[in-house]
Amino acid sequence: MKFPPPDENESVAKSRGWFWMGSGVVLMIILIAVGVGFLAKKQELSIKNYGGMPAPTATPIVEEKKEFTVEIWNGSGVAGAAAKEELRIKKLGIKVVGIDTAEEKVTENQLWVRKGFEQEAKKWLGKLKVDEITGTLVEGTAAARLVLGR
Repeated sequence: MKFPPPDENESVAKSRGWFWMGSGVVLMIILIAVGVGFLAKKQELSIKNYGGMPAPTATPIVEEKKEFTVEIWNGSGVAGAAAKEELRIKKLGIKVVGIDTAEEKVTENQLWVRKGFEQEAKKWLGKLKVDEITGTLVEGTAAARLVLGR
C-alpha cells in the first residue's frame, strides 16, 4: 500500500504549530522567571523594611543625669529617728527613696555612696550631718545611704 505524498500545506501547518507551541513554552519560562525574581526582590525589600515599617535610624546616646537619692537607715536605736530625718532631708530638696532600721547600732552618722555619685554627695555632706563619705554603696537602688548614729 502506497501512501500519498504529504501535502505541502499540511507540512507547513505542522511546522507552524510546533513553532507556536515552542514559543509558548519559552514565553511561560520567561514569565515564571520574571515572577520569581519579582517576588524575591519584594521579599528582600520586606525584610529590609522590617515588614513595611521604616528602617530604624541611629539615635545619639545622651547620658542622662541621674537624680541624687538617699535612703535613710536608723542605726541610732532611737525609735522614729529615720522618719524624722526623712522630713528634714526632703525639705533640703533631696529625694528620699526609703527608710529602714540598720541591723547594728552606730555611734556616728555614716554616708555610703554609689559609684558615680561621689561629687554630688560631697556637696551635701554638711547638710546630711556627715563629715566624710564612709564607703561605697553596692546594694539597693539609691545613690546614697545615710545611716543615723547616736
